[in-house]
Amino acid sequence: MSVLLFLQNCRIHLKVILIVLISLIYNALIQHHFDYDSCGKTLSDRLQKLQNRAARVLTSSSYDADANSKIHQLRWKDLCTQRQIQKALIGHKSLNGPAPKYLSSKFVKREDSVNKLDVLVPRTNYLRNSL
Repeated sequence: MSVLLFLQNCRIHLKVILIVLISLIYNALIQHHFDYDSCGKTLSDRLQKLQNRAARVLTSSSYDADANSKIHQLRWKDLCTQRQIQKALIGHKSLNGPAPKYLSSKFVKREDSVNKLDVLVPRTNYLRNSL
């Protein structure tokens, strides 16, 4: 009886380890491609659907399972939230120095407040929505 219980515990732990390992591989190889916001609304929705599908695959869920719960189970953020975090990180880095010069030159500190930025207006329409 104890051998059967041991094998069941090993199976549960193996499943958890497998989910963690696959999630690490996903975060290392795929997630950073979703962080850029230079795409339109339609493409952004398609990328969110792709992330939802990836969450279902990694958790071995059916196609009609709720994707938000699976994303929460994997401790991911949806793409909109992740992009907002990336924008905030870029702003923070440009204010506090660790950003490269070419990126810091895109922001101007406002004189009337402490931590507010003015983003310089691009001269062309190319990548206008990237920041």
